[in-house]
Amino acid sequence: MKKPRYLLLDTLRGIGIIGVVAYHFLYDLVRFFGVEAVWFDTPAAYLFQQGGVFLFVFIAGISAHLTHSLWKRGIVLSLWGLVLTCLTYFFAPQALIAFGILSLLGAATLLPAALAPMLRQTASLLTSLVYVILYFVTHEVPQGLLVLPGIAELRLPEVLYESRYLFPLGLPDKHFFSADYFPLLPWLFPYWSGYSLWQVLGVSDKQRFLNTPLPSLALIGRHSLAIYLLHQPILLGFLYLWFQSK
Repeated sequence: MKKPRYLLLDTLRGIGIIGVVAYHFLYDLVRFFGVEAVWFDTPAAYLFQQGGVFLFVFIAGISAHLTHSLWKRGIVLSLWGLVLTCLTYFFAPQALIAFGILSLLGAATLLPAALAPMLRQTASLLTSLVYVILYFVTHEVPQGLLVLPGIAELRLPEVLYESRYLFPLGLPDKHFFSADYFPLLPWLFPYWSGYSLWQVLGVSDKQRFLNTPLPSLALIGRHSLAIYLLHQPILLGFLYLWFQSK
């Protein structure tokens, strides 16, 4: 049976991927072509980037309910993430992507496939909110901190960061580098928040709120994976030709 397509999700995904492309365009200008952009290193730019990724991952969690096979989708996303890691390792090591957004989405999709009974039983609006809170609490785990916003910071034991192989969890060692790094801590929690929220929405809620698209954005969102895979080579190629012609 074909699952329904909720066009508002495509619209929101389109907004998210546009934000990702816009941020990477500015990133490429600053990091690869030496353009000065004061805004790029401001808190506003950081919040723009983090907010766009949060929306993208949250929508991916909702959309997990609309795929025919979580196992297949998780494996496909993980393989694309591995492809990007290999390509950047061999051809652009200065821009190495180790556990980037596609690897995150692959792993985050495989986990609900394995833990579906538990996630279904615990789904609620409160659970969805708790996952958002856990995102903020664990946001600085890759930097060695647990944070209670506005209350306290807890430094985690350094021994957790001595292994070369725990970076997917958000525990990178001191030599780890990735130009696009989104580990399971904290980024699993926006995914689970969306996954949980979907399960507590009734059919009438979904029909009422999720079938109003903005056509152009919905079209972009429908092809967000292809756009993500292709946008950096296209941006870098365009910028290279642009600066060569000046």
